[in-house]
Amino acid sequence: MTSQLATAFRLSLVELRNNRFAILLLALYLPAWYGIIYSLTDQASIGFKLRAFDVFVATSQHRLGLLTGMLNATTLIMGFVALSAVRRAALVDQRLVLCGFSRGALIFGRFAAFALASALVALYAVLVLWAFTPPQHPGVVLAGTFGAVLTYAAIGILVGVVTRGDLEGFFIIIMLSLVDTFLQNPIGNPAANRKVVEYFPSYLPMQIVAGGALGDYVAWWQFWGSLAWAAAVGVLGLVGFWRRTQIARRH
Repeated sequence: MTSQLATAFRLSLVELRNNRFAILLLALYLPAWYGIIYSLTDQASIGFKLRAFDVFVATSQHRLGLLTGMLNATTLIMGFVALSAVRRAALVDQRLVLCGFSRGALIFGRFAAFALASALVALYAVLVLWAFTPPQHPGVVLAGTFGAVLTYAAIGILVGVVTRGDLEGFFIIIMLSLVDTFLQNPIGNPAANRKVVEYFPSYLPMQIVAGGALGDYVAWWQFWGSLAWAAAVGVLGLVGFWRRTQIARRH
């Protein structure tokens, strides 16, 4: 079981490493996206409410725009990566199960690889952010970004096992990420201070990132809450993955 888990983990890392378009997108698009946001916003002050702490925070449009832009870009990229990896590996997974490979080892090995990839994407995003606006608590910002990226990796897995084609999956991830991160951004959405934003996946990550980058507001329960979001979606993806490989095994 341990050797199969390691094999699944290694295979998943190889598949992720071979997705050169995603690596190129992350390396070039993210800094360019930060630069566009920085050039289109100004130093005008903006106030918004950190609902998780029930306090109002004042900052510049530069800083807040970069934080929301970071979450928008990283969630989109990781959602696409997970979706693409799950769909490309579908036939391989079925053949492995037919050959006697443990479905549990296959599932947890792949999930562990996505978690590692999410951590690396979050780390890179925070390092690039540092070049534009150093956060006050980079470790807290990293934790919040990781929670958001891991959640969308789980969403990508779920969408990958329930949709029929790539186009449908890409559309779902794009629309969900755009709507989700837009609602959290007080610059473009006056309703960002309202209660409705609490029901979206990036709510807690945004609270963590904003609280850690702009002030000394840190509550680690928010980090565990964001991981709970990822775990809940991941369980649904796990059920779909299990069902897909179970059908292959029965045949």
